[in-house]
Amino acid sequence: MKDIRVKTLLYFVYAIAGFWGLSLFLLQIVDVMDYSEFAKRQYIPSREIVFPQRGSIYDRKGELLVSTQRTYTLEIDRIAVDQYVKYHSSDTLKIKKVDVFNNVATIISSNSKLSKREVLRKLNSTSNARCVLISESLNEVGIQTIKECFKGKKYRFYISNFKAFKRVYQKGSLAARLLGAVKDDRDGTGSQSELKKSLYDLKGICGIEKSFNSVLKGKHGWQDMMYAANTRTSIPYKGLKNELAVDGNDLYLTIDSDIQEIVHNVLEAGIEKTGAKNAVGIVMSAKTGEIYAMTSVNCNDRDRNIAELRTMPNLCVNFLFEPGSTMKPITVAAALQYNTISIDDTINCRTRRDVYGKGRNRRERTIDDDDHSFHDLSVKDVIAYSSNPGITRVSDRIDDMKLYNTLREFGFGRKTSTDFSDERNGLIRPIEKWTLYSKHSLAFGHEISVTPLQVASAYATIANDAKPMKPYIISNIRNVKGIVKKGTPRYGDRILKKKVVRDVQSALEAVVEYGTGSRLNLDYLNLAGKTGTAEKIDPDTHKYMNKYFASFCGYFPIDDPEFLIFVMYDEASWRYRTGSLSAGVSVNKIARGILSLPNYKLAEKEVFTDLVLKKVPNVKHQTPEMAQQILADKGILSELKVLNKQGVVVDQVPEPGTGIGPEHKVILIVDAINDGDDTLSTDVMPDLVGMTLRKAVRTAQLLNLNLSINGQGRVYTQSVEVGSPIKSGLLCKIRLK
Repeated sequence: MKDIRVKTLLYFVYAIAGFWGLSLFLLQIVDVMDYSEFAKRQYIPSREIVFPQRGSIYDRKGELLVSTQRTYTLEIDRIAVDQYVKYHSSDTLKIKKVDVFNNVATIISSNSKLSKREVLRKLNSTSNARCVLISESLNEVGIQTIKECFKGKKYRFYISNFKAFKRVYQKGSLAARLLGAVKDDRDGTGSQSELKKSLYDLKGICGIEKSFNSVLKGKHGWQDMMYAANTRTSIPYKGLKNELAVDGNDLYLTIDSDIQEIVHNVLEAGIEKTGAKNAVGIVMSAKTGEIYAMTSVNCNDRDRNIAELRTMPNLCVNFLFEPGSTMKPITVAAALQYNTISIDDTINCRTRRDVYGKGRNRRERTIDDDDHSFHDLSVKDVIAYSSNPGITRVSDRIDDMKLYNTLREFGFGRKTSTDFSDERNGLIRPIEKWTLYSKHSLAFGHEISVTPLQVASAYATIANDAKPMKPYIISNIRNVKGIVKKGTPRYGDRILKKKVVRDVQSALEAVVEYGTGSRLNLDYLNLAGKTGTAEKIDPDTHKYMNKYFASFCGYFPIDDPEFLIFVMYDEASWRYRTGSLSAGVSVNKIARGILSLPNYKLAEKEVFTDLVLKKVPNVKHQTPEMAQQILADKGILSELKVLNKQGVVVDQVPEPGTGIGPEHKVILIVDAINDGDDTLSTDVMPDLVGMTLRKAVRTAQLLNLNLSINGQGRVYTQSVEVGSPIKSGLLCKIRLK
C-alpha cells in the first residue's frame, strides 16, 4: 500500500514537472504567447525615422509664399469615455456621457475647421468601432491646443498621431503655375502604423517645387526609442542614439508679389477681352536678369480649382511658338554686325514674289504686308513699320551661317539655364535642313520655335547693350544659420558692336514712337520694343491657319532700362490678332501698374514737371466719324483701324479714362458687333443672370457699363434691375456661383 502511494506521488510529481517543462518550452522556445516581442520592445531600442521640415518659399521682399504644416489625426476612444464617466461619477456628482461629448465637440470645433455639429455626429455614430476618427488634418497649433484643453479636464481618452505634411500657399492662386505642387512620397506600405519606419517626405512634382526639390526637402534623421512592454508609451533609457534631421533650406525668389499680381490681373482681363486661348507675361530686370514676375493664364483657368492650377504647365518656359516680327530686330542686328548693311540704307519694301527650285521642285512664294504696303523704307523703318518684304531683302544680304550663329548667340535653340526643370530648348533647324526659303522665314520669325523666356532674354540682351544675361529666379537660399547661396547676375561677352546695338535700340524706339506700336507709349516714360504677329501651324496639316500668336516685348525707360516686359496671346480673336492691339496694350498696362507701386520711384523723374494729360472719353459704339469728331473736340488725335466698313467703334486704345499726351493718338477699332450682341437695347438693363462671366463682361462692354464682380461661375444676381433705364458708366454689381 505504501508503495502505491509513493508511486502515485512520484507520478504526480513527474506530471507537474513535465507540465512545467512543456510550458517553459512553449514559452521560452516556441514563444506561443509572443512574449519575445514584448521583451524586445522593453529592452531592445526601436529605431524610428525623424522627418525634416520642407523649406519655405518667399518673394524678394521676404513675403511668405509657401510654407509647410504638420497635420495630425485625432481619435476618441468611446469605451474609455464610458470608463471616465464611471470613474469620475459619484453619489453627489453624476457625470453624463452626453455632457462629455458636448465638451469634447466644443473644444475640437473651437480649434479646427470642424463644426461642433459634425464632431457630435461622429461621436454619436452607430458604428461598432471602439475608436472614432474625428479628423485627419488637424494642424500643429490646433492639436496642441486641443491636448492642453483635454489635459485641463483630465480627458485621456484620445489618440493623436502625426499624419502628414501639408504645403500651404499663403497667397492663394498667385503664381500657382510658377510655384508648382508637391505629393506625398514614402517607401514601404505607407500605412499609418508603419509611418515612423518609412522614409516619408513631400516631393515636388512641377514648378519651383520640382526644380528645387533637392534644396527644399532636407535630410531625414533617426532616433532609438524604448517602449513599455504592454503599452506604446515611451520610457527613458540611458545611452539611446540618434541623428538629427536637417530641415530643408528656404528659397527667396526674385519674384515681386505686387508685380506678379499686376501681370496676372492684366492677363486675365486680356484673355476676357481678346478671347485668347492662352496668355503669357514676364517681367525681368533689364540690368541683372532677375525675374520679377512670371505668369501664364489659360482661358479655362476660372473653372479650375487652385490645386489643379498648380499642376498646370508653366507656359513661360515650356510653351513653344513662332515669334513672328519680334525676330526682325535680331535679323537686322546680324546684317549690321557683319557690315552688310547700315541702319539708314534704303530697302525696297514692295511685295515680292519669289520662285524657288526648278521642275517638280519649283515653288512660288509671295511675301507682302497684310495691313500696309510701302515702297521704300530705311532699315530702321523696316523694323518700325514691321515690313515683311523689307526684312527678307535685308536677310538676302546675310550669309546663312552668320544669321544662324547670331540667333544662337541671342540664346535661341537652347535653354536659358534658369534651372526650371520643365524648360524647353526651342528649335532652330541646322542649316543643312533649311529649305530654299528658310532664311526668309526666319527673318520675320517663322520656321523657328522659341519659348517666351527666350524672347524676353534676347530683348534683355539688347537693352543691356548686347551683353547676354542669364535670367535667374533665386535671390538666395537660406538655412537656420543664414544665407547658404546667393543668386547673382551672370553676364556673357558682348555679342554686338556698340554702334550696332545703338542702331537696333534706336529702331526699337521708333517702333513705339511712330511705328506699329505708336499708341503704346507712356506719356511720362517712353517704351522701346517690338510687336509680333505670327500665324499658327495646324498640327495635323502642318500648314499655316487663320490663327495667330500676338506678342510684344519692350523695355523702359529708354535712357537707362530698368524693366523688360514680354506679353504673348495665343489665338486672340481676329480683332486683336496683332501684337499692337493686344499684347502691346497689356505691356502698357503692366508698365503703368509697376510705376504706381511705392517700391519703384522711376515716376519721380523730371518728366512729370510740365506734363499735361487729357482724359480719353468713351467713344465705343459710335460711328467712326462721330467718334473722331468727339475726340477732335477735346484736342485728341485719333486713327481708325477698320475691320468692317459698315461697323462701329467696338474698342479703343488706350481705354476710356486713360490720361494721354497731346502728341499721342487714340486708335479706334471699327468692326461689326458679333454674336448677336448688336440686338441689345442700349437704353435698358439686360438680364445677365445665367450668363458666364465672359458673356456678362462682353455685354457690359457693349453697353458701356461698369461691372463689380464677386465670385466665379455663372451670374446669379445683379444689382441693377432688368429693364430699368441705364446710362453709360453705370455700375452694376454681379455675383457668380
